[in-house]
Amino acid sequence: MILKTIHQRLTKNFESDAEIEIIDTRKDQSHIEIVISSRQFNEKTRIQRHQMVYELISDYLADGTLHAVKMNLSPKNEN
Repeated sequence: MILKTIHQRLTKNFESDAEIEIIDTRKDQSHIEIVISSRQFNEKTRIQRHQMVYELISDYLADGTLHAVKMNLSPKNEN
């Protein structure tokens, strides 16, 4: 359930052509990998990209629902 909620938050906050994937690395929904390719990351530093995503999931980290999050966040080229 949490993965679906996180995916909905990400989808709502990134443009429609963003590629978003959430991987449950431990199959218990407490350790996840978030993979996003988005034009919103163009011209952003790696730290700024991570901040954009952490802002959307910080409540799950704060309450302990998520224990570990790996992120692969890349800019999407306009072609």
